[in-house]
Amino acid sequence: MWSPARLVHCTWVTSLLVGYALAESAWSTCSDHHDLKIDSFSLDPPYPQPKHQVTATVKGSVLESAPEAGFSPEMLRVTAEVVRCRRINDCMVLWREEKSFCDLMKGHNACSRHLDRGSSFLLQHTFQLPSEVLRGSYDVHLALHHSGKLPQAHACEWMHGIGVMAYRPMNIFFDYRDAVIAFLVASSSSKAIGRLFPEYSRGVLPQISGFLCMGIVVGPYCANLVSHFHIHLIGGIINRLSLSFIAGAAGSEIFLPELRDLLAPMGLQVILISLSTLLVCTVGFLAVTETGIVAVPALAMQESFGARLAITLLAASLMTARSPASAIAVISELKCGASRIAKIVLGVTVLSDIAVLMLFAICKKIATVATEGGRFGPGALLGVSVGLVASGLLGVVTGQVMRLVIIPEGKSAADSEEKASGSTWVSDDLHHALRGLLLLSILYAAFLSSENMGEWTAAWPIPLHIEPLLACTVASSVCGHDVQRRHLLEESLAFWAPVVLLPFFTLAGASLELPGVGAVFPAALALAVFRMAGIACGSMVSGVLSARIWQRTSGAEIRYTWLTLLAQAGVTLGLVLEVQKEFKGWGEAFATLVIGTVVLNQLLGPVLCRVGLTWIVEEAQKSSEVCLPEEALPLAFYDVAATQGDSVSKIASKANLIHIA
Repeated sequence: MWSPARLVHCTWVTSLLVGYALAESAWSTCSDHHDLKIDSFSLDPPYPQPKHQVTATVKGSVLESAPEAGFSPEMLRVTAEVVRCRRINDCMVLWREEKSFCDLMKGHNACSRHLDRGSSFLLQHTFQLPSEVLRGSYDVHLALHHSGKLPQAHACEWMHGIGVMAYRPMNIFFDYRDAVIAFLVASSSSKAIGRLFPEYSRGVLPQISGFLCMGIVVGPYCANLVSHFHIHLIGGIINRLSLSFIAGAAGSEIFLPELRDLLAPMGLQVILISLSTLLVCTVGFLAVTETGIVAVPALAMQESFGARLAITLLAASLMTARSPASAIAVISELKCGASRIAKIVLGVTVLSDIAVLMLFAICKKIATVATEGGRFGPGALLGVSVGLVASGLLGVVTGQVMRLVIIPEGKSAADSEEKASGSTWVSDDLHHALRGLLLLSILYAAFLSSENMGEWTAAWPIPLHIEPLLACTVASSVCGHDVQRRHLLEESLAFWAPVVLLPFFTLAGASLELPGVGAVFPAALALAVFRMAGIACGSMVSGVLSARIWQRTSGAEIRYTWLTLLAQAGVTLGLVLEVQKEFKGWGEAFATLVIGTVVLNQLLGPVLCRVGLTWIVEEAQKSSEVCLPEEALPLAFYDVAATQGDSVSKIASKANLIHIA
């Protein structure tokens, strides 16, 4: 006897099997030669909920390779498939719908308009998301084809990681619970495996390489422990918290009394490396694309050489950015924070991220003029200048708030009596943890305020765009220049470094879009090689000039400093998203290229950073510049020892807080 429940179950299983068969037949429809192009796909709201209205919008164009007669909208159909994937090539079609192209076209008498070469079209469809759709992450496959001729599609496009949110509060809570547990398990695995990388690679691979690799393994394209949906739920929070902390940690290393003798060499490094990277990446990459050695979709969409040059220059400007997180993690792991080379690497990394903001704003304006028309005037430079000044002012204000949180030791009479009598009920580690948590909260608030400032001031004559990383860096540097509070700031941030960097790099690995990286691998590899050559040339020339002018640069620093500056992440990814949002036509293809390059740089950069630092420090030890391991500890720990009477062994135990263990 068939019960209703069993009938529903069998119907569901049958639909899944049919969906799988449809998937096997539909995925073979995309060919390399297309006549139409889907430029963008968007949902309103971006993350729909079951039982709610959602509007899907598709913007496209007719390519020059289309038939001379063009297309009649009445003869075209649109097929959409919603796919649920566990990992690469492990997917199933859950829902499929076909609509007339005419019914979806928007505009006055749109259906009567013939689609000629170079023309564009807009498709929209509003529907209610069925209640049976489970919350989670889905992929959508779109195909534009003639009636009854799906195997000969004129355009195909995949949209990955489209999230469907729950609408019941309890289910929303459960979703966040599952995402947090998945990240905790993934981070625990990364911590355990990451320890083995330096050991079994004989010191070549840093721990963060293990974190990145484990992130890839547990991510959506392998084990799928951390799914696209999990990344959507809490990935943004982790990224913002981590980036605000990383900027703060980098800013705390900028202490002018210690860096006064290094400011000129660092400035020379930043200027020459930036110019060299811009020149080599622009000329080299444009040469290999114009000669057809590598194919770059973002450049192929441009008709004029000037537009291709502008986009290449924009990509080259992003190649001048660095990764403060990677530099801080490797330096902390090697415990060489007080060495000359560590201070130079951190200083150049932070200053480069400031320089890239200026270069990016100028190059983006040039790309806008070249691809969309307009004029390049002093207004663009004024907007950049106002944004940088506002970022600095917000950083100064935030730094003063951070100073209020840090109470110098011994300032309170009660604290002095308790410390003298040994009756303190709160341990030093708990002090560092609570103080660090407050500092991280302040930095996070400044980061969020900076991100939203552009939206808040959109109605102003010149909208205020504040750079979050710069504001947090200035804030921590301002606070760190208070000598009475400096060592407390460093100790508090050092306590939270392992807690923040571990999930950040695990998330970075899980977030890698492996299919997209594979598609642009040749072009991304070429851009990464040109970037490496530009950094090497600029760094070596700067090192030679520094040795002749200031006579303090060693031969090892000249030869190997460039190895420590290759990692890239953070600010680059944020700027890429800005390009993707602003340039709807070629922005997505451009973003895929740059993200692929960032992936290569982030996988290779920390390894070479560790190698370069090791070689420089080893040569410095041979030259007696660094004699004992204890001398590589930050100066703040010696200040603590001087005021508290700690032994060297106790100082070393405190310094281990920085080590990602």
